[in-house]
Amino acid sequence: MMRAHRRRRGPKPRDPSRLRTHCVSVRLSPEELAWLDRARKRAGMRRGEYLRHAAMGRPMPRVIPAVNREAWMGLGRLVEDFHRLASAISSGKVPSTERDALSELVRDLRGQVVRLRIELLGQL
Repeated sequence: MMRAHRRRRGPKPRDPSRLRTHCVSVRLSPEELAWLDRARKRAGMRRGEYLRHAAMGRPMPRVIPAVNREAWMGLGRLVEDFHRLASAISSGKVPSTERDALSELVRDLRGQVVRLRIELLGQL
């Protein structure tokens, strides 16, 4: 009876030249360890991963506070509302006497909201 080849589970094995085979240990004071743990938790990384990024000069992941993420999502809904209003203006559902002034106001407000969303993510 011939056995079928079993498919391996998990991630694809690393290229042997990229395997991490060397261990470097470091001694830290309790204060230094506490600092490291706070920093790596904020970055969402394990200790070794954090230290490797820092030592190699790699950029750390950006930490976005939860309150900023919630505000960003709320402002996204506001941008959608501006888009619907702009569509109503361009489709003629708004009286022509108010169309130009309202279009300009919507464009300005939408731009301000978009800039604020970018600032919340720390990208400005």
